[in-house]
Amino acid sequence: MADDIMLNDALWVIVNTITEKIKFLYNHEMTYYNWPNWVQAILLFEKSVVPCDDLMYFTEELYILAKKLVKECRGHNFKVEYYQRDKNGKKANLWIQDLSNNAKSVQNWIHKYENLKKK
Repeated sequence: MADDIMLNDALWVIVNTITEKIKFLYNHEMTYYNWPNWVQAILLFEKSVVPCDDLMYFTEELYILAKKLVKECRGHNFKVEYYQRDKNGKKANLWIQDLSNNAKSVQNWIHKYENLKKK
């Protein structure tokens, strides 16, 4: 029994740490040289939360955060541009990252959460 308690405590620490890191990325002010923070946050969510089917990962806080991330992604048409400026101030070395699959993965997680809440 004590082992279960220690396991659950450890799992909650992991879930809370992941939640805080995603929130920090999403809410933290971006610097000029970084990827946009919402991009980093949705990628971290997809890699660290979506694969976990344990009920501990289906928290209201993560649900709200996931909805914000998908909304932000949708607001940018599921794309983000990376580029440099040439000496004339025009975009150079343009690279567009498509995040539609990442957002879809998080959206599927949202649907799982909503279905679990209904039960």
